[in-house]
Amino acid sequence: MEWDDLRYVLAAARSRSFIGASKLLKVSHTTVGRRIKALERDLGKALFRRDREGCEPTEVALRLLPLAERVEAEMRDVGRLAAGASEQATGLVEVHTGTWILRRLLTPALPSFCTQHPKVRLHFVGDVVEPAPMRAVPVVSLRVSVMAGRGDIETALADFNYSVYGPHGKDPAPLPWATSYGGQVMLSPYKWLLGQDVEEDDVSLFVDDADLVAAAISTGNFKGLIPDIVGQSIPGTVRASESGPDLVCTMRAIVARHDAARPEVRAVMSWLEETIAAAALRQ
Repeated sequence: MEWDDLRYVLAAARSRSFIGASKLLKVSHTTVGRRIKALERDLGKALFRRDREGCEPTEVALRLLPLAERVEAEMRDVGRLAAGASEQATGLVEVHTGTWILRRLLTPALPSFCTQHPKVRLHFVGDVVEPAPMRAVPVVSLRVSVMAGRGDIETALADFNYSVYGPHGKDPAPLPWATSYGGQVMLSPYKWLLGQDVEEDDVSLFVDDADLVAAAISTGNFKGLIPDIVGQSIPGTVRASESGPDLVCTMRAIVARHDAARPEVRAVMSWLEETIAAAALRQ
């Protein structure tokens, strides 16, 4: 088995289709199919399950992928050494996180990133759903609640304070709760509510972002647990907690292990570490 064989396996696994792999490798999809079929014949095992929707790695392929990713990283390092210079950061990186993080923490810091890395393009995705594995485009996921999965690298960036806020001029005690809830994965503010023995009937509004919770509080009809960096900037909301934050959440950056060494991902990670740490100091 040679590195050139592994390239086809990696591309097919990441794109989940032979056509997608052909675009990544800049060859025809028939070439991808022929090379993978030849490798399967040599191994005596199927590497992918094919259907009309694409292809899915088998257990054999999944065991092979970590080796292929290590070889890929080593070959990239060899290429950089041969060129006599470090590889320039270039390409597209997706950043998946909550809308309040994109709006309040990352967007204001974009000019400095664009100046330092003019050839890296960013795609901001505001969501609370973990991206699918083996994507063709590298993804950095910023989360305050979701832990890394198998094959991911997790980096703790900074702690953020959360406090209970209510509408200005109103007693928040009798008001129903608004809270963040991620569907399949419960977010930390909702976990905190459960720990306070809050009855389910007392939670009247579930949304997917702290900015939306804050907007609901500002109407005068709800109370909620939100980051201080959000609550302190929304007119019409006031901190109801008497002393200290009610919850401290660690913001983490999560990236697939096979993407972590890519120059564009390293550039984005360095920028995120600096940006998030600076934002935490403003609390």
